[in-house]
Amino acid sequence: MSDINTINTKVKIGLEIHQQLDTKKLFCNCPSSLSDGLSSTFERFLRVTESETGEVDRAALYEYEKGRKYVYQCPEKSSCLVEMDEEPPHEVNKEALEIALTIARMLNARVVDVICFMRKIVIDGSNTSGFQRTALIATEGKIDGVGIATMCLEEDSARKVKETNSYVCYNIDRLGVPLIEIATKPEIKSPEEAQEIALKIGMTLRRAKVKRGLGTIRQDLNISTSGMDKVEIKGVQKLSQIAKVLSNEIERQKNLLKIKNELEKRVKNNLLFEVVDLTKILESSESNLISKGSGEGKGCFALPLKGFKGLLSKGGEFRIAKELMSYAGIKGMLHGDELPGYGINGEKVDEIRNVLNLGDKDSFIIIIEKRERAEKILKKVFERALLCFDGVVGEVRKSLGNGYTEYMRPMPGSARMYPETDVPHIPIDREYLANLKLPETVEERIGKLKALGANDQQCQELLSNGYDKIFEDIARKFHEPKVILRVLNNTIPELEDMGCDSSLITPKVLTEVFNEYKKGNFGKEAISQILRVVCEKRTNVSETIESLGLRKVDVKEIKDFIAKLVEENEKTVKERGERSFKVLMGSVMGKYRGRVDGALLSKLLSDKIKEVLNK
Repeated sequence: MSDINTINTKVKIGLEIHQQLDTKKLFCNCPSSLSDGLSSTFERFLRVTESETGEVDRAALYEYEKGRKYVYQCPEKSSCLVEMDEEPPHEVNKEALEIALTIARMLNARVVDVICFMRKIVIDGSNTSGFQRTALIATEGKIDGVGIATMCLEEDSARKVKETNSYVCYNIDRLGVPLIEIATKPEIKSPEEAQEIALKIGMTLRRAKVKRGLGTIRQDLNISTSGMDKVEIKGVQKLSQIAKVLSNEIERQKNLLKIKNELEKRVKNNLLFEVVDLTKILESSESNLISKGSGEGKGCFALPLKGFKGLLSKGGEFRIAKELMSYAGIKGMLHGDELPGYGINGEKVDEIRNVLNLGDKDSFIIIIEKRERAEKILKKVFERALLCFDGVVGEVRKSLGNGYTEYMRPMPGSARMYPETDVPHIPIDREYLANLKLPETVEERIGKLKALGANDQQCQELLSNGYDKIFEDIARKFHEPKVILRVLNNTIPELEDMGCDSSLITPKVLTEVFNEYKKGNFGKEAISQILRVVCEKRTNVSETIESLGLRKVDVKEIKDFIAKLVEENEKTVKERGERSFKVLMGSVMGKYRGRVDGALLSKLLSDKIKEVLNK
């Protein structure tokens, strides 16, 4: 039995880093830019098939059993028949391949002799063909003492736009964008080390020609604890979240082991699957939840869970009730640990327990649905409940963006890969490989950034966020390093935390904003507001400035305002002297905040106060 108190000392962690390359798409000539300008849509149902060995991948089967339709949006400028799977792939993008080989050398990895593309089965709809083209580029690399197991070049998936129980809508503008996948060996020992290694891999990648910004690099995390199965966490987009996500996963697994140990004490016989109709019992309850949910053929159906009393809510954020819901694909249910409640009194609970023939240590689940669907859902709930007796089970989980995760699908098996017959093999010329020019080192990059006005910490933040090139370009043009650093290292991350899509803050947008700022059309305090509106309303810079009423203010107007303000508060100025500055500056900023640079306002007010005092 696993020792839950020593779980932190027996952690194995591996990283999978996915980085988009800044080139055209991998198998066609389409640009790899996102676009909302649609030319058409089409629909598909994807079906699972056997591999060449006669096996069916369980992850693919899980997605197929959802029975959902997939709707694809086709942007006119960022998609063609290749993305629609109506035309074979074109020749491999040579620029993307060269970037991949360059990165392999940067990681001191051993490049394969022949590059062979494979088809990896993916039928969650994110690939129109039902598979992703991927090729092994190199193995046995190293970064900061941690081994790089593999490095692959592959197609990115389509971008999810909307999801319901019956269909999923994707935009195929991102489908086919060249993607580097770097997988480390499971040699990382702590969440903090994982975050540090991810940072160093990211900084190495950004030395090459890769895309920058939120969504262009994604981290998947593999973790196993105390001999338990490996769990994979998909889609951690922020580097700063890695340690938190892994720490929470360790706590979740601790909770699962505690529940496993408790169930082993309580339950001696196998659990039995049984669905009981409680509609008549609960129709007389005072529960608004039941009265609103029932009707249209829906009823109340229960699943007895032997040995689970008091365990369904155990663990707070990591409680088993949440695991059961995400596994079954539902948003809500009632269970015995939270009743009486929701308008169901103690007498009703006793009646339910009698009907279900429950003992002191037993609990139950209730859902409101049509009988056929209720049985399918409760079957899934029962399957997950049985897995609690195994402790931690291997599965793929989805990052929720807040440090927590939820069940996504079963762990894929080896039956999901088979050769790609439409793409010729690519032999690697060793002389060509040896002559590839490597980009500047991190140290050289930091030296350039410091020469432009960034200190050591700011350089690290720029490289971590992928804004080093943008800073270099804008700082050389506008010579305002402090303001630019504040925007890149603070303002943009703050906007991302508010849910803004920072991919809309392109180098072009930033250049236009700083160009208007240098003209004196607004103060630096307005830059954050302008960028927020650009993200939220998807307007261009000139439209945003106009909508916010920002315009260049004549200095004479400001001086006149300050003169009048000081005159009206002459008594305060004479009594407090230069200390009156703080009192009056609030009124000045209230009038001109965002429209005029604060430093200019401060100087004009200070000069006027001194003038009055000198008289």
